[in-house]
Amino acid sequence: MRKIRLSQILPEGIPGPGAWFYSNVPGRIFRSAQDRLATLVDEFLPEDARMLIDIGSGPGSLSIGIARRRPGLRVLGVDLSGTMVRIARNNAGALSNLEFRQENAAELSAADGSADMVVSSEAMHHWRKPVQVLDEFHRVLRPGGRAWIFDGRDDFSDADQKEWFSGAPALLKTKPALAVQRTILRTHGFTPSEWQPLVPSLVERSRFGEGSIEVLGIYRRLELVRTESA
Repeated sequence: MRKIRLSQILPEGIPGPGAWFYSNVPGRIFRSAQDRLATLVDEFLPEDARMLIDIGSGPGSLSIGIARRRPGLRVLGVDLSGTMVRIARNNAGALSNLEFRQENAAELSAADGSADMVVSSEAMHHWRKPVQVLDEFHRVLRPGGRAWIFDGRDDFSDADQKEWFSGAPALLKTKPALAVQRTILRTHGFTPSEWQPLVPSLVERSRFGEGSIEVLGIYRRLELVRTESA
């Protein structure tokens, strides 16, 4: 993937000091938005789903939110940063259905066809080998399984921002906090012109071949399905 943002010329796995900063600043700011994503995933997953993999799990907010909602679901969070994995494990507490591993998204340890769903939030813009990562998603998904990849967009409205942070503490809904949120979102993720045609071109080169992109508040969501015949 060509370099698009500052986030793409930084280390793919956030190193120690950066991981602690991310966990305590952006991680806290976006916790309510991650919780909202966890609700969407929970509402979509079938009751008999057995395993979900969260790629680029960071401090673990999305993985933890899903695991708490689905005690019968095995949730595996994967991150390239060892420090992030340690932070996520600490944040997870005693959740018995949740595990965090330090792995490269382009070389997952999960078995073929083992996952009902793969999710990833605010990570795709960091990937150095995006097609290989997508191919790994395809490999670990069972036939009919889906991948939901959420990443930032910089064309969201004030209303989108207020809605997606409505569940945040009052301090994070002040004008200065909203300005920080907007800066983070515009630094990460992709511009509209990068979402089209860059992201579809990556999907076309992957084993999925095609996918769909939709606006979802402060994010865009790329949805990929492993077909029964794939």
